[in-house]
Amino acid sequence: DSFTAADAACYHVVNFVSANPRVFARVEKCAAIRCWMERIAAFPSPEVTRKSGDYPLTVARDNTPTDFGSVGEPSHGLRFGDRIVVSADDYGTERISGELVKLTPTAVAIRQSSTRLGEIVIHFPRLGFCIEPATAAPQEE
Repeated sequence: DSFTAADAACYHVVNFVSANPRVFARVEKCAAIRCWMERIAAFPSPEVTRKSGDYPLTVARDNTPTDFGSVGEPSHGLRFGDRIVVSADDYGTERISGELVKLTPTAVAIRQSSTRLGEIVIHFPRLGFCIEPATAAPQEE
């Protein structure tokens, strides 16, 4: 009766297959999948409100960071308030520095301050990112 996360996770895959009639013919033989696809396709499209390109920066500037302040057991010898650098562990070359304000088994967050945005906290997943102590003086973003 309602659109769920399971529908979102599955529909696009089956809909993608529908572009290939030869492959989709096998899917169409399953009445339950065919009925499900028709129900999902019948849901009204949500209203989309377009925002300006500056909108995310305005939100960051006009709000105060709140989801930080927890650094569990020291990891990599790092402690709350240490200056660190976060970077992708694969092809990314950008290194983002800031003050360590959150460190959990699944997440890391750093605080930065700039004249353009004020104080912001940037969150990263631990998976796929490297964390190391910062060695250079902080740069304003």
